[in-house]
Amino acid sequence: KEKTTTGMRLPPQHQGLEVKIPSFFRCPISLDVMRSPVSLCTGVTYDRASIQRWLDSGNTTCPATMLPLPSTDLTPNLTLRSLISHWSASAASCSPIAGSAAFFAGPSPAALVRQVASSGADPSAALRELAAYLSDDDVDEFEKNALVGAGSAAETVASVLRRKGEQISVAGAEAAVRVLAAIVALDGIEDANKRRVAAGLAVDAAASAASLARVLRGGSGLEARIDAARLAEFLLANAGAEAKVAMAESSELVAELVRLVGPVDEKGGLDKKAMDTGLSCLAAIAGSRRAARADMVRLGAVPAAARALHATTEPSSSAKALRILESAVGCAEGRAALLRWPCSGRCATSTRTAGPRRPQRRPRAG
Repeated sequence: KEKTTTGMRLPPQHQGLEVKIPSFFRCPISLDVMRSPVSLCTGVTYDRASIQRWLDSGNTTCPATMLPLPSTDLTPNLTLRSLISHWSASAASCSPIAGSAAFFAGPSPAALVRQVASSGADPSAALRELAAYLSDDDVDEFEKNALVGAGSAAETVASVLRRKGEQISVAGAEAAVRVLAAIVALDGIEDANKRRVAAGLAVDAAASAASLARVLRGGSGLEARIDAARLAEFLLANAGAEAKVAMAESSELVAELVRLVGPVDEKGGLDKKAMDTGLSCLAAIAGSRRAARADMVRLGAVPAAARALHATTEPSSSAKALRILESAVGCAEGRAALLRWPCSGRCATSTRTAGPRRPQRRPRAG
């Protein structure tokens, strides 16, 4: 039997007996197999209980297409109901545990989101499963968009990063970062759903910045740190002015972004992906308030950007490093840091040694 990649697993003793659920059997809202499929006037089919809750909440749009609903009538989809019924019977007959609830053991993606939302529970395990679900190429993009949009996954997971330090572990924050970074990076996720990530983090940008800094500092590996920086970059690019200022004024976050660009001494090379992501964030912060720029300089952005400029051959990375150095010139702290950077001394010495160039004489006309 084919192993499923949709997060619905059997107990270990029955791992080889899993079956893949056809994507169109799942409700776009709950992502569970539909028990009573009904269609809206837009042609999209939902499980009756899920769409009824959506409509009862005062919504007047189709949750999948977001089109206005001229009518909220629900039409039973008898053909799909028959297909699901036949498939369920066939799948159950292939299993020695037919009819057992264990056949579909394991929470659905919507149930995982509810686990994350429940206060007091450690969301790490549920978040890791959500990240795996979103990263699974076999899962239909329609289902992923439904989970992020109508399923409120983006807002729910973003709320994890808004928790204070003692309320969420580094592992939990890292798992939340992986989910949100996957949403932002996936081409199949609609832009409106991606903006839900920024909106959720911007509710308390200072707390979100602190959580991202914790992952940058104590994440399990370089990829986790890069994911956190990409999420910070996305928030800086899509949040409002107030949230951007809160991010820029987070000394904890800026310090970790400087570290991500690479060591400021002469030891070791630079990871190109980490360097470019860190430079992107620092370049965005460089365009904010003068106080934030001065703080960025104090935390070592000038030597980090200068070293990156010497290490990279990528035009985009060079442009970001130059933007950081250019912003540093605008404050006294930045100018002093540029003078202290060893490259400045070497360049100045080289210029003095060479001396001024003599203008060449033009040959006389014959």
